[in-house]
Amino acid sequence: MRILLVSHRFDPDVGGIETVVGRQAENLAEKGHEVRVVTTTGDESIIGERNERGLIVNRVSRIAPNNSFFFSPKVGRLVGDLAGEYDIIHAHNYHALPALHAFRNRGRSVFVLTAHYHRTSDNRFRNMLLGPYRKIAKRMVERSDSVICVSESERALLEGDFAIQEIHVNYNAVEAAKGTFERAQGAFCIIGRIEKYKKIEQAIISFENAISRIGSEISLHIVGDGPERSRLENMVERRGLVNHVKFYGFVSAEEKDRILSSSSCLLALSSHESFGITVVEAAKQNVPIIASDIPAHRELASLLGEGVSIVDSEDIESISDKIVRLVSSDFNPRFNNLEVFTWERNTEKLLEIYDGLLV
Repeated sequence: MRILLVSHRFDPDVGGIETVVGRQAENLAEKGHEVRVVTTTGDESIIGERNERGLIVNRVSRIAPNNSFFFSPKVGRLVGDLAGEYDIIHAHNYHALPALHAFRNRGRSVFVLTAHYHRTSDNRFRNMLLGPYRKIAKRMVERSDSVICVSESERALLEGDFAIQEIHVNYNAVEAAKGTFERAQGAFCIIGRIEKYKKIEQAIISFENAISRIGSEISLHIVGDGPERSRLENMVERRGLVNHVKFYGFVSAEEKDRILSSSSCLLALSSHESFGITVVEAAKQNVPIIASDIPAHRELASLLGEGVSIVDSEDIESISDKIVRLVSSDFNPRFNNLEVFTWERNTEKLLEIYDGLLV
């Protein structure tokens, strides 16, 4: 099978969608399929075509105000030139324009969309544009040969907003950490891009509240980077928390695994997610989770079991209570259904969808 994947970003860019597209591309290639990735980059030094890890990767330039939308007509032109050579065109991310560019230039090729859909954002500028954009993108969603969701909650959201011809759920996969790490009592962590919707400010305030209540040496480790980092670092300094809160920026996968595996708890307080990769990563490392009360996290909690505590991400007292209880107890979580979130199952499901479209 010849498969053309389209994504707004790809390795070396880091993020949840980037990880999913990268692993799916590699797994499909390992199974003997011919895979090409068309993506955008802000790094002029890597623009062009390269052979990487058994894939052909084409990177083109983009315009991405506020790190959003990723406008790039070059994606559309390239997809249009290549479309006739591929059995499947599979685009990722409803909220970025490369998927729409690919749809409009798909020709007669079978077109699959993995939407990663969350309807709104916490950014006022993006929200102003999302209303008109939905009218433009409606045809893409409703005329895709198949739409893939990464959770049942995302499926419900999409079906509430669009009339979709064919829709499937294929849970994202997560690898367990390599190696074992000693658990540090009282060490909490946050992993992901440092953006407003991740509610990291609320996590820091809740953590400060917990420190004032228990007076013990607890620490918060924030892994990732993004537009909110500088502001939050200044906030931590103003509040006198520099000995308790550490910002790591981007780290290697091995270092991320070490920080997560050695933590007492993962905090995942986003206001919206279509899935929750770090939640499953924590579960696979037997790390308790405090997660925001959003549909994707509720769904994961119902699958994973008692190790996930659901909270209102704006309720500082409730979050602080859960932090204090975890510090004061020897809670050992039990997680269920971890086999659902494997790459082998994810790739098999993806190929099953492709095969059904090519019959």
